Amino acid sequence: MERDLDPKYTAMCSEQTIYSNKEGFFGEFFDSLKKASPKKWMNKVFGGAKSDRERFVSVLEEPNVSGTLFGMLEHVTAVYKQKDAKGSALRRHEGEKLLACGEVKKAVILLSQAVLRAPTKGENLTVDGGLSLAFALWSRSQAFIALNDGKSALADLQCSLNNGLPAKHHGEYYVRLARANALIGSKAKAEICLNLADRLSENQLNIEKLREEIGMISSHPVDPIAKVPELSSGENPQLESASNNIDLTSSDGVGNYVKAKTNIKTGDVLLVEKPIVSSLLDKFFGTHCLHCKQRLVAPQGCDDCSGVAFCSVQCKKIACSTYHKYECKFMDLLIGSGMSILCFLALRLITQSTTPELALQNGRKIISDLCTHSDRRSNDDYLQRCTMTAFLLRVLQKAEYFGRRTTESAEPTNAELDIAEVILGLLQVLQFNAHEIFETRHGETHRFMGAKPVYIGVALYKTGAYFNHDCYPSVTRYFVGSTIVLCATHPLKPGDMVGENYGPIFTKKTLLERSRSLMSRYWFKCECKCCKENWQILDKLNNKARLKCTTPLCDGVHNYPEDPRKTVKCLKCKKMVSLQEHAALLLECEELYRKGAEFMDKEDTQSAIDKFIEGIDLFYAIAVAPHKNMHLAEESLKACYGDQGTVVSLKQ
Repeated sequence: MERDLDPKYTAMCSEQTIYSNKEGFFGEFFDSLKKASPKKWMNKVFGGAKSDRERFVSVLEEPNVSGTLFGMLEHVTAVYKQKDAKGSALRRHEGEKLLACGEVKKAVILLSQAVLRAPTKGENLTVDGGLSLAFALWSRSQAFIALNDGKSALADLQCSLNNGLPAKHHGEYYVRLARANALIGSKAKAEICLNLADRLSENQLNIEKLREEIGMISSHPVDPIAKVPELSSGENPQLESASNNIDLTSSDGVGNYVKAKTNIKTGDVLLVEKPIVSSLLDKFFGTHCLHCKQRLVAPQGCDDCSGVAFCSVQCKKIACSTYHKYECKFMDLLIGSGMSILCFLALRLITQSTTPELALQNGRKIISDLCTHSDRRSNDDYLQRCTMTAFLLRVLQKAEYFGRRTTESAEPTNAELDIAEVILGLLQVLQFNAHEIFETRHGETHRFMGAKPVYIGVALYKTGAYFNHDCYPSVTRYFVGSTIVLCATHPLKPGDMVGENYGPIFTKKTLLERSRSLMSRYWFKCECKCCKENWQILDKLNNKARLKCTTPLCDGVHNYPEDPRKTVKCLKCKKMVSLQEHAALLLECEELYRKGAEFMDKEDTQSAIDKFIEGIDLFYAIAVAPHKNMHLAEESLKACYGDQGTVVSLKQ
């Protein structure tokens, strides 16, 4: 085992994967539990346990510890943002006033709040006759038509009808439906809707005037959603969601990792994968879909709470028929505990399974496939995770995940202990194998200048978890919603490891900084090439690249010559070779990078990608890293790929 450069920092990093010391009640509760833990029990019984189940059971059986634990668990109860018909109606009226004044975007915000707060049909008959949701959707559909967003208007109109829009509105309903269809270019459907409106209104509408008015509406195409690309070389039959030019392999000391099966070119798409499980940061509950993580345009609410939102009825149905029905009424309690998003992810792996039996099967498979570093954990670390496991298990009990219980006691049954064992294992696995989900936010005046990735959630990927770290990664990642895409950022030969980057990258962090971070956060010493050779950070690199020998099949490398016109002797093939052509091609690489940068300035993303790929591939044909401008080109290429995923434009 490698020496830990900073044990205190390591302990802090591990703790933060469970809870925050700055927010919530869990940290204070754990401190009281730890004080109640007898040292002899901690060292001999708890510390001597051979399995996660033994550890968890020992916590339940030690009287001092279990007394404190069960005392806290008795207070676990539903805490969530409930529906508010009066609040919904108030926001709807405010939104309608703004709409009448032409402040449409502000109106959409208030009307969306009205939608999310409104109870379902018939739940509160004292406000709007129990039709708050139908009226909120109806008003918002008008706002979307004013914004020329026919797609969102159509969705709201359908939902308003499903939620009991009164029959007296139906003539105007079909007029509005005609406008929405005209906006998306469906003129034939718009005509059918007008005919229905005419029939239902019993000639009270000036149908010819409406037909002329709607006929003049120009279609407005829906803003394109980022597309998921196709894999290069087809899908791998052995490695799910991966390209056929990579393989999974393993070695002593490294474990499972991904390597190149064939030659990989810059730009090859190596992985396109949906997550096994994902979780959204709570601060984005009002702006992103809880399920697919896309930005909200016309949010739909949960039927029971007003604390989360979905981008569509489809996402709502999936979430509310599985995980959200168990989490819904405990969401504010979970957030208020201060538990980490990785704990949400562990809970979600259980709640998204349709039965506890399926959760056990899926959870155990994940734990057996991925690293936990269980043999390197301290007693304090395990006690933190056991305590969090008990809290999450209690939420599952109270949410009736195991069915209706015959007792209010927190004491778990054998079936519940099985789930607790899996949760405890997942809390270890997720510490090292989860991916942060991000979206790219454009700069305010330019697509790339000022652009930055914004972390919105966390996910676990079945194949994505096998990509090992490299301080000089060969892939970059971006996200379409919660789908991860990995693209090659430089060429690889068969047998080369396909490395991802877990945060510390050589261009920005020194070897010592990277070593400290990786050891403390991921518990390993990096043995990648740039660590072994101690490459300089980007600011200290130069553009005098080492050039490859020109003799066919020779893998010799030469320092950049003082005079490229003179021949030099290769120490590998023992031949005199001229590096003049490679030196000239290096200048050509620089020109390709420059052209790529020009295309970025013009916000022509695809043309920039093409030039960067051409330049990087040429560089690797004649030279070897490091090389300052080539790495700058790679960083620019990464920015361009980030622009291919989920983006938010801040441009005015």
